[in-house]
Amino acid sequence: MNQFEGLVLQSQEYKENDAIVHVLGADRILSVYARGVQKQTSKNRRIILPFSLVKLIVDHKEQREMDLLIKGELIEYFYKVQDSLLGQSLCFVCNDLLMRTKILPYYQSLMLALYRSIENKSQDMYSYVCFLIASILKEEGLAPEVDCCVIDQQTSRIETFSIEEGGFLCSECNGNRYPKWKKSELIKIRSLFKAQPKDMDYLFSKHQYDLEDVLLLLRWYERHTQIELSSVRFLKSIHTMERA
Repeated sequence: MNQFEGLVLQSQEYKENDAIVHVLGADRILSVYARGVQKQTSKNRRIILPFSLVKLIVDHKEQREMDLLIKGELIEYFYKVQDSLLGQSLCFVCNDLLMRTKILPYYQSLMLALYRSIENKSQDMYSYVCFLIASILKEEGLAPEVDCCVIDQQTSRIETFSIEEGGFLCSECNGNRYPKWKKSELIKIRSLFKAQPKDMDYLFSKHQYDLEDVLLLLRWYERHTQIELSSVRFLKSIHTMERA
């Protein structure tokens, strides 16, 4: 028997009464087979809910593809996340990204902070999502060039950011092809990619990230990974509805 503590990212119904539960731990995502949890009488039903911090006891055997859930304990349930369609959508995007990347030690605390910010209706929720996306892009070797012009490596006269070109462009290389960015916006995106986890509080005190920043980073992710995520399309649809 093994013990595992983490955040429930997803619970996928399987067969008639079972589920496959994906739990974000400190260094990995554990996929657990949960028998009978769809039954109303199941004692484990309450510990497989998304947006929950749980402690699980699982049976691990090498010959099985997944660990088997034996029992568990609900540590904290962030139920208010479900009151926000936008907040849920941001979480679903993060889940999709996390399921496709190597898990770093601070991702769990980052997701906890995201849940709490959504419950508190704080604008910091966008900042946490932006930081996670930027961290994943850096880990995957897909971060944009934000130290100089991506074409001629000049550090002066930087005037825009281009997803297509791969990062910052100077005025000469841009040639009016892409809209100019304000200096403050260029500094904001550079700061995001240069910051380390220990710098997060300071970063957020200096820069306020928003949904437009989240969508920009997701456009970068989808273009440079060649992966289109349904959760991103859903987030875009919510954004369109809110602007209407």
